[in-house]
Parts: sequence; C-alpha cells; structure tokens
Amino acid sequence: MKRIEKIARDCASGYYNDLVANCEDLEEGANFEEYFQTNAYNAYSIDKAVNGNALYFTLMFLTNKLDWKNTIPKFEDRSFRNLAYKLQLCYRKNPYHNQIHAADVVQNLYFMLNKQDVKQVCQMSQ
Repeated sequence: MKRIEKIARDCASGYYNDLVANCEDLEEGANFEEYFQTNAYNAYSIDKAVNGNALYFTLMFLTNKLDWKNTIPKFEDRSFRNLAYKLQLCYRKNPYHNQIHAADVVQNLYFMLNKQDVKQVCQMSQ
C-alpha cells in the first residue's frame, strides 16, 4: 500500500518523471507528459517502472493533469484514489485483459480525444 500512496502523492505533486525514471521506453531527460500524449506510449514499460501499478498510475496522472479536483464539482480525491486502486485490483492476471491493458486503453482514449480536439468540438471549457 505504501507504493500506491507514493504514486498518488508524486502524481499530485507533478513528479511523474521521477516515478517512471527507469522506464525503458523513455529516453533520459524525456518529459513524461509529452510521452503520454503520443502514440508511442507503452503501458508494459510503464507498468514495469511503477512496479505493477500501470492502471493506478495512469488514472492518478490524468486526475492531476486534467485537474479533476477543481473541475469536477464535489470531486473527492481520496474516494477516487480508493476507486482506482480497487479497480486495478479487480483485474485478473491473464495475458491480455489485465490492468496493463486497461491503462493502455485509458491512455489511448485520452490520446485520441485530444488528437481530435474533442474539447473544441464539444465547446467544453475544461
């Protein structure tokens, strides 16, 4: 549980690069936020870098990046962290439909929605 708490704290503080410093797909000195917004994102490498917590890390990253605390009315950070952790735990250890795949799907949706500029199309302010 301590590793999960560290991920949440570091993400809230914006220390993504520290968390994924040993990610084999990130070049030394690369910016994780830029990497996350590309099609080169590798959830398996991220999972390895965050000790098997790719889905939790991805959700915590997006929570901070999209500033859900300030943009979603009545957003409860602690409740969301618990939900994200339990969601990750619910995934079984199988070769494909696992928490790594879920992290990959979350990142791909984020990537595609940004690439298509959905915010502008839907006239969303945040």
